[in-house]
Amino acid sequence: MKLAIGLSLVAVALIAVPAQGHAGDLDPTFSDDGVATAFASGSIANAVAIDHAGRSVVVGETIGDHVMVAVARFRPDGSPDPTFGGGDGRIKMSLGGDTTAAFDVAVAVHDGLAIAGRRTRGTTEDSFVLRLKADGEPVAAFGGDGLTLVNFGKEESANAVSFTPSGRIVVAGYVSNGFAVRSALARLDPDGRLDPTFSGNGKKLVDLSPGSDELNDLVVLPNEAVVAAGYADFATEPRFAMTKLNHGGKLALGFGHQGIVRTDLSLGADIANAIALTGSGGFVLAGSASDDGRGDWGVARYLADGSLDPGFSPDGLRTLGWSGAPESAEDLRLDGRKIVIAGRIHPKGASDDGGVVRLRAGGRLDDTFGDGGVALVDVAGDTDAAHGVAIQENGKVVLAGETWARGTPRFLVARLRAG
Repeated sequence: MKLAIGLSLVAVALIAVPAQGHAGDLDPTFSDDGVATAFASGSIANAVAIDHAGRSVVVGETIGDHVMVAVARFRPDGSPDPTFGGGDGRIKMSLGGDTTAAFDVAVAVHDGLAIAGRRTRGTTEDSFVLRLKADGEPVAAFGGDGLTLVNFGKEESANAVSFTPSGRIVVAGYVSNGFAVRSALARLDPDGRLDPTFSGNGKKLVDLSPGSDELNDLVVLPNEAVVAAGYADFATEPRFAMTKLNHGGKLALGFGHQGIVRTDLSLGADIANAIALTGSGGFVLAGSASDDGRGDWGVARYLADGSLDPGFSPDGLRTLGWSGAPESAEDLRLDGRKIVIAGRIHPKGASDDGGVVRLRAGGRLDDTFGDGGVALVDVAGDTDAAHGVAIQENGKVVLAGETWARGTPRFLVARLRAG
């Protein structure tokens, strides 16, 4: 397997990795060369989480005639975990749908999973939450068979999922009537039923703008308030958006403007794909920013009240771009005060690569990581992308996404050194 990392692909491919390694290098103690794959017949990984045993749990979907939820778990050494699923560390499930895809995963206290996504059957779309035990078997007490459908409307999706401190489950996404798109959230009790103490019936629809809007990620605060991020149209142009709801599902009026924050990063469309909670109670958002018509990475940091943080660049905003091709940040995590972001980067004259960028607290690229703050993962010289990222307790970075070979994508899981 040909592997390359860093901005100078040829140089890295020809130079041997030092024995001690460098932060951002592929970690050879993971699957021998730092890269593992799964579902070679066709699949895309959308999210990754690290469980309490240090195992990497990756979720997404298969592709082709039978689109199903795909889940894989890897041991800390990068090998498939034989204690999960059918003995090969992998699970595929249709959940009774014609097409079913998983977009996010959260790990429970005892290493069980909550997986969220969208199930399509006929012309009807449903948001779903799937609960699996640590061995991959469905949690029978959740929804009766491990599955709960959250019916917001006819066209919808659950894009993000998280456990609350009390063990409830929160999902965020969107619902559409075929014309307008609205942001949607729901909270479930541990048995899978909608929690009536949240917005009266367990569901909350939020208008983030007069136009279309959608939520792509969320965080749950210690007091069980929820802050979710995505986009909101402003004069038909999407902008970064956040909303905060208190424990009962009402908008937190002291946050932004009556519970809603909208931020314009660039001259074009701006869409937040990920949110993280800072140590000081603020928030970091990452996604795409169409700067001068280009598809760049957009990053914004906010204080706890939703105002932009001037400690992160003068205006609290950063756009990062490496080419004129479409590029976007898909997920982020915080490593202390540093920000680790994963997504798609298009090196000049090459196919897309899975990219991981690390920023210092002040917003500058961290030159102790990768090549000037940027690490690229290129598997066999074809198209690659990172859609999810997680950080182990030892600081190593795990990314998940897709790697293409002979016209077919498959799960990409890679681990980078902490330094």
